[in-house]
Amino acid sequence: MKLITYAYLLSVASAAVIPSKKDLNRGKVLKLPFRKTHNDSSSVVTSDGRVLVKRESSREFAITNQKTFYSVDLDIGTPAQSVTVLLDTGSSDLWVTGYNNPYCISGNKESNPINSTIKRSGTIDCDKYGTFNSGLSSSFHRNDTSFSITYGDQSFAKGTWGQDVLSLDGVDISGVSFAVADNTDSNVGVLGIGFEDLETTTGASGYVEDPHTYPNLPVVLKTSGAIDTVAYSLYLDDAAAMEGSILFGGVDQSKYTGTLYTVPIVNIYEGHTKPIALDITLQGVGISSSNSKKTITTSSIPILLDSGTTLTYFPSEYVKLVADAIGATYIASGLYGMTCPSAEDDRELVFDLGGFHITAPLSSFLITSNDDSSICFLGMVVQDSLPAIMGDLFLTHAYVVYDLDNYEVSLAQASYTGAEEDIQAILSDVPNAVKAPGYSNTWNGNQQYNAGGNIFTLADESMGSTATVSGHVTTSSLTTTTQPTVARSSLSSAASQAAAKCNSADFFDNILCLLDSIL
Repeated sequence: MKLITYAYLLSVASAAVIPSKKDLNRGKVLKLPFRKTHNDSSSVVTSDGRVLVKRESSREFAITNQKTFYSVDLDIGTPAQSVTVLLDTGSSDLWVTGYNNPYCISGNKESNPINSTIKRSGTIDCDKYGTFNSGLSSSFHRNDTSFSITYGDQSFAKGTWGQDVLSLDGVDISGVSFAVADNTDSNVGVLGIGFEDLETTTGASGYVEDPHTYPNLPVVLKTSGAIDTVAYSLYLDDAAAMEGSILFGGVDQSKYTGTLYTVPIVNIYEGHTKPIALDITLQGVGISSSNSKKTITTSSIPILLDSGTTLTYFPSEYVKLVADAIGATYIASGLYGMTCPSAEDDRELVFDLGGFHITAPLSSFLITSNDDSSICFLGMVVQDSLPAIMGDLFLTHAYVVYDLDNYEVSLAQASYTGAEEDIQAILSDVPNAVKAPGYSNTWNGNQQYNAGGNIFTLADESMGSTATVSGHVTTSSLTTTTQPTVARSSLSSAASQAAAKCNSADFFDNILCLLDSIL
């Protein structure tokens, strides 16, 4: 969701309507493979090598050795102008940056002759992802209604709604309305693919004079006959992969292992009879290794599975529970630090989403420096407003099917085997998905977060045992050694002194500030 400053983008390689084995069960699927693009930069990574990006209102810089972008490319207008936008499951509108945005730096766009003579002044490089000049398109129709949105990171976009000839990597989506933001402090636009009820035109994100919905991209794909249902599957592949994919209207069974479990989307916003965002219930978190298991909490919480966010955003008490369980200590400004685990540490975070688990290596959630720092920071950001947000650090490990028609999400553990595609169209229900054992155990408004409980209630076939509960700690009956421990972070005296001054509201600014003191 472009609610958050930290974002991955999706870079589409090519879109295609896929005829499948047995004609996709007589259905249709639109596949958009995307590639992960890397650019040189800076000094902070997750300890398993994951690439991170930080986007901040009027500037952009990487917090990694290589920037990674996931983006979709649009051709707009007559003649066509190319613009790159962020694909976002956490919002619902499409907007692009206008050529005359005052926040853009001056310069020429050599790759786009249409805009090559336009001079601008400002602070952000808008040419990097492209801008749109509606005055140079003979097919643009302005509808004389204003567009305005402000995101959780306080970045914003303002402009005017309209329609034009519009192509998403060769697929005609001209029925999709979009806004031209002639005033924005973000250098990349957004293609939101959430519920229509989350569109800015409804007033969900602020007052509008005439509340209404309009057909956004997923709906237009269905009404045009390109797909059969308003549903799509997201597969980010592993951290090292150069490609991933999103399937509108379909599921690729080769991209996950085990059972595809379905859970309901929950309605957490007052005044709405149906959910307006892609929120589901996280029913608990644990930690496991090759020889032990421990439940951290069984307190339920609503979470947004958001392709437009990198990190995980949990309430402060929830973050503290996780930090305590992994041996991290509080440093300053919402940051928890620890001595980086050894390469032999095989601990995984276990997320209970309804009687089934998605696991991720602990290393995926630890942020460190490439400069031989022994200090790791927990990649969970304190955010006490709900819903909690689980971004790409989690989504990389899950295969997720967003079924907007049925208000459900189906998940399974992502598979990285590179097996031959096995794509099926979603005609009504998600193929081969079953209701999760905890389908009905949704968040009930409770915001008390307590340690303990037991998420390891299913038979552990790999170890030939069933998990048992002992007090607040859940362990396998075959546990013969204690859980691997990691020494608590011993910051250098310089870093300890710096902790008081590293008090930015921004998560990554604080990490960089502390690392400057450590290194």
